[in-house]
Amino acid sequence: MRKGLLILVASIFGLLAAGVIFQKVGLHLDREAHSPVGSMVEIEGTEQHITVEGEGESVVFVPGSGTSSPYADWFEIQQALTDDAKTVVYERPGYGWSEQTKASRSIEQVVSEMDAALSGSEASPPYTMVAHSMGSLDVLHYAQQHPEAVNGIVLVDGASPQFAAEMSVPNVLPFRGMQFLRNTGVVRAVGSIYPGILDTNENLPGDVLELNRKQTMQNLWNNTMLEERSRLNDNGNTVLNGGETGDIPLTVITGGENDMEGWGESQKDLLEWSTESEQIIVPDGDHFLHADHPEVVIEAVRALVLDG
Repeated sequence: MRKGLLILVASIFGLLAAGVIFQKVGLHLDREAHSPVGSMVEIEGTEQHITVEGEGESVVFVPGSGTSSPYADWFEIQQALTDDAKTVVYERPGYGWSEQTKASRSIEQVVSEMDAALSGSEASPPYTMVAHSMGSLDVLHYAQQHPEAVNGIVLVDGASPQFAAEMSVPNVLPFRGMQFLRNTGVVRAVGSIYPGILDTNENLPGDVLELNRKQTMQNLWNNTMLEERSRLNDNGNTVLNGGETGDIPLTVITGGENDMEGWGESQKDLLEWSTESEQIIVPDGDHFLHADHPEVVIEAVRALVLDG
């Protein structure tokens, strides 16, 4: 009985060790196969990735919480706008090709890092800032801190500061569980057998789809993302207390099928953040509007950049 138990325990540890090695080797191969498409800039000791394409006024895309590959997430929209504007995808620490960080994930720190990355890039203000989900906190606080540097804001089913301040932050254990499955190679193994399970936008070109899968295997709910998520209430309160954004043009794009409790009302709250605001409701859209209805986001950005 005791011998059998020892064999079982040894087998489990052996499988876990093999999974960890499988994951580490896979990460090494992935990094060799998918080098950064943009520029790496060092901000406070952390290498961060930023992609700049096109010419014209600068449009900055900011991802929502937990987006493993912001470049892939915004790819379709960024490419559609490169003839109209200088498009920028910023990957904060822990996202895409950017390194993780031990620095605070307070909204002040996050916005400071973004400003440093933008200032060191080929982009130049004023920026039209486009954010998905919780990324709205970043761009609203950026506008609070640097109003002269913001030409307009587009929030794609973005979280209102009040919603973020009051929301019940989900228990971290399920996310730690996903992190464990990633670190032990389970996510990689399942994703290799059933690659579509990791896809967030099936309309992407094959190489970008593959990049999204690989960066999900690398970044899925890493420590930096979880630390950021734990600060949602505090960061929401910071933005709430920072004042509105004046007359900076604000477009709020809302998914009509997002049935999260209180979300619809929170979208109306966002309209109060600027005296020049409008709402676009996509009746059959859910939370991931930029993947399912990219044309709506593209036209909203064009309206600000070309007609604003």
